[in-house]
Amino acid sequence: MSAKQSNCSLHEILQTPCGSSRHNESHVFLSECNVDISAHLSKCGDVTEAELIMSRVGIRGMSATQLTHVTICPRHRHSLGRFW
Repeated sequence: MSAKQSNCSLHEILQTPCGSSRHNESHVFLSECNVDISAHLSKCGDVTEAELIMSRVGIRGMSATQLTHVTICPRHRHSLGRFW
C-alpha cells in the first residue's frame, strides 16, 4: 500500500528534499521496506532494510506498529538503504 503525500516522515528529521529515485515516485510506509540487503551488509548480521534506514537516521526502539505510520519517499529510501 503506497502512502501519498508531498514529504515523507523523514523529511523533518533529515532536512533534505524528498523526491523520486530510480523512476520510482511513490511513498511507502517504512514497514514495507523489506528488500533483501544482505549483499550490502554481509558483516552486519540479519538487518532488515527498515532497520538499516532507521539506524542511519538515528531512530531507535520503534515498534512494528509505529513503522506502519512512518512514510518514506524513494529518494530517502534509496539513499539511506541499499543504494547508499
